[in-house]
Amino acid sequence: MPQALALEWSAGTVRLRALPHGETVATLAVPGAVGVSRIDLALFAGTEGRVLRVPSATREPFVRVLGDALEPVPPVPGEGHLSTTACRAHTGGMLTAIDRDKVWVLGRGSSTWSARAVPAGVVARDVSFASDGSLWVAGRFHPAGAPPAAVLLRLTEKGHEVVSPSLSAKDARRLAKRGAHEDYCRVDVEGTPGLLTASSPWMEDSTDFAIIGWDAGWSVVTVYEEPIWTWVRDGGLDLYEWGAQRRLVTGHGEPPRVEDLRPAIRAAWPGGVPSGGPIIRAARQRGHDLLLAVSIYGREPVPRHILASAVLHSTDDGRSFQPWAHVTGHEVELLDVVWLEPGVTAT
Repeated sequence: MPQALALEWSAGTVRLRALPHGETVATLAVPGAVGVSRIDLALFAGTEGRVLRVPSATREPFVRVLGDALEPVPPVPGEGHLSTTACRAHTGGMLTAIDRDKVWVLGRGSSTWSARAVPAGVVARDVSFASDGSLWVAGRFHPAGAPPAAVLLRLTEKGHEVVSPSLSAKDARRLAKRGAHEDYCRVDVEGTPGLLTASSPWMEDSTDFAIIGWDAGWSVVTVYEEPIWTWVRDGGLDLYEWGAQRRLVTGHGEPPRVEDLRPAIRAAWPGGVPSGGPIIRAARQRGHDLLLAVSIYGREPVPRHILASAVLHSTDDGRSFQPWAHVTGHEVELLDVVWLEPGVTAT
């Protein structure tokens, strides 16, 4: 019986493969998914089933995965370009698309989009639904004549509420020192702890920050050199870095425990790892069961830099892996993977 679904890209085409055996479940032509735009592709798993996100010039960024059938979601209303990465499927079955001064929401089981206004001066980067159904918006506030500042909003039926994470003076200085106090990149309040991410805006500085909201308060984890690519809630919070390391955070104010997944990834790689470091594209965890989509990149120009990619499965929380899928060459890449049964998922 298939246990997971993998997203495989090749120029202009997406295949969904059932794992661990690898049979093709569905194929979709996506003319816009070429070169670097392939990073816009994503698989989301939620209570209402799986959703595929694709680059779209016609404001149709979502496709529902119904067994071996693919069903396009109604287009997002309005005109103009939508940033594909600002379109997201949420655990509770809601779909959202950020469209300049508004957030479009498609409710669970609905075929009609509704608009939620974003306050003037706010540039929305990401949105998330809390367990009470409220919509949270992260980004920056940049009023005329004033410097920008990171902002977190909770939209309500009556308007909006500004939520100000209470940071220690030391944490606030760490963000400000690297310019990361001016903008939030991601927000996730669909579980505990809540999470915001921020990044240094300076080209020479690749520092990322995880701003974590516990019941006891907010704390900051700093990640140097490698961006925070995804995360998993599994008792605490597991932050997966682009360069195949993860930081395990177990509580408010607790220092993260850093684990290097690269030795286990290299040991499991079919035929040996090509020259180049492994890059984590996706992580999905369910207890001690862990699925990773991992790519190996070289130094050639995009997209010829792709050397190989794989989906790896661990039953001991990343201490060892077995390959479930593997492709080589720069014209194909395994970009994402989700469990086929409900479990603990990453965003």
